[in-house]
Amino acid sequence: MTDQLPKTIRVSGQVFKIVFDDNLANDEDKFGNVNFRTLTITINGTCPIPVKTDALWHEIIEIINAQNELKLSHNKIQCISNALNQIASDNKDLI
Repeated sequence: MTDQLPKTIRVSGQVFKIVFDDNLANDEDKFGNVNFRTLTITINGTCPIPVKTDALWHEIIEIINAQNELKLSHNKIQCISNALNQIASDNKDLI
């Protein structure tokens, strides 16, 4: 992912809008969330871009997890999203 995060992202055929909310910062442990009803991914707007990018990857994995009933634990989702973010960051020509 580039320094500029996309405004939308397509996951499994659904287009999710990406928004930034500084109020998410009120919960120190929350960097993002996904709303399946509105197809919106909300990212903490006060974080630096590397944290925002990691949060976006995390929410993408959350979507895949929910859509496919994978029942991945939050810890596993965190590990997978961190790994994918690092791969994308280290291999700019990949994505």
